[in-house]
Amino acid sequence: IELAYFIGLIIGNGNIQKSYIKTTFNIRDNDLISFMIDFGNRFALNPYIYKAKDKNCCDVSLCSVILLNWLNINGLKKEKSISKEIPPFILKSSREIQCAFLKGLFDTDGHVNNHNLEYSTSSQILGEQVHQLLLINGIISHRIQRITKCNGKSFVSWRINVSGDNARLYNQFIGFGSIRKQHAL
Repeated sequence: IELAYFIGLIIGNGNIQKSYIKTTFNIRDNDLISFMIDFGNRFALNPYIYKAKDKNCCDVSLCSVILLNWLNINGLKKEKSISKEIPPFILKSSREIQCAFLKGLFDTDGHVNNHNLEYSTSSQILGEQVHQLLLINGIISHRIQRITKCNGKSFVSWRINVSGDNARLYNQFIGFGSIRKQHAL
């Protein structure tokens, strides 16, 4: 279950390089940063923490060629955000594994506003997969295409919205690892 959660965090805010994985977290999410550091320490992945002085984020890097090879074999490759997908073994796993993965994904790229959830991605495939995975687990969501601007450039993004009773179901069966987001829901 921890591995599925870890993979959700990586797909959400991770960056896979040749010899390490870097995941970026909001500095208010100390619980997520601690999880990544503890996970790295348990498996001798040499966690390295970097916090830029002028930013509200913290990077946690884990160094392991063995882990990178395992992730690659299991469908997690070095790719741009627009090409990200859920690894096939997560899609074929038990509900418990799928929910742990979704928790990690929403902990990084999910937002809570007025007790509603929104997940954003630039990957159409990932958006479709998240929408389907929620539905398979009994949570109805709406997938919306939007034009988003970032640094003066426009690009297509996909938003998955979960509201009302379905947000309560999400909270009951999946929830957040991020205490900050859990309280906001």
